[in-house]
Amino acid sequence: GEADWPCWRGTHGDGRSRQTGIRKDWTYGLKQLWEANFLCQGSNSATWSAPVIRGSRLVACGRDEANDLILCLDASTGKLLWRSSYPAKTENSHGTGSRATPYIDGDRVYTFGRGGDLACWRLLDGSEIWRRNVSQAGGKATTWGYSSSPLVVDRLVVVQAGGEARTLAYDKLSGEVALKSGQGPAGYAALVAARFGEKDAVLAFHGKGLAALDAMTGQELWNSPWETSFDVNATTPIVMGDTIFITSGYGSGCALLKADAGRATVLWRNLAIASHHSDPYAMDGFLYGYDEKSTFRCLDLKTGVEKWKIRGEMGVTGSGGGGF
Repeated sequence: GEADWPCWRGTHGDGRSRQTGIRKDWTYGLKQLWEANFLCQGSNSATWSAPVIRGSRLVACGRDEANDLILCLDASTGKLLWRSSYPAKTENSHGTGSRATPYIDGDRVYTFGRGGDLACWRLLDGSEIWRRNVSQAGGKATTWGYSSSPLVVDRLVVVQAGGEARTLAYDKLSGEVALKSGQGPAGYAALVAARFGEKDAVLAFHGKGLAALDAMTGQELWNSPWETSFDVNATTPIVMGDTIFITSGYGSGCALLKADAGRATVLWRNLAIASHHSDPYAMDGFLYGYDEKSTFRCLDLKTGVEKWKIRGEMGVTGSGGGGF
């Protein structure tokens, strides 16, 4: 329904809810309906992925000392409906839990763990249908763990795996490897669906740039270099018709690209927005996002010219974002 939020940045991948009647006046705060304190066991098992919702079911990732957890709660009451897990060894830097947000596709849920385990579960009862580690297909982990939220496109579920399989797709029903594209370091950003003319594409903001892939074959349509310190490209690319906005921290800044099925051209680039993790937002011809000093800025979409800025406690670039 309109209130469903089945994947990273919602049904349409643009961070916008189609639900109407949402309360806008928060002057007196919001009434807490419930809370759950069983997803993780302290800061060492911190999980950075966002919850997803379909109907009355809310799915979230968690972590205990030795296992990646997937939990389903009643969205209205917070009651635990089911809990599943698998053993997974992960490093402790910034928490051992998942960074990637699950994807609900019909009656199935796809999760991607920090250690590279891509798993498919039944939404009804949490039973495991299949599970694969991307290292088995040539994947190589990123420094701070796998973070790209899985993307379901037609019959495929796609992730950033790095190594010999920079972008890797599995048959979403069987879990068999369907295609690989590119080599080199994976990025931390979520994959994004796009369409160029009559061609469906997947955008991968990988460790060295932004690549567009044919969604059905994995063929690379183009690759636009965008190198960042430590290969940290973590924010979700914003697709607006035939233009794409990208941004990274470590002095990389931001850029607007014009793209089709054959190439991408940089229209403008500057340092006004340089978001490490926090996703920028586009609305009504303007871009909104943070620089590296946590200044919130508004830019003209067509020109990149700054319109205004705010310093303060609105947020920081190190929280939320791309695949985290």
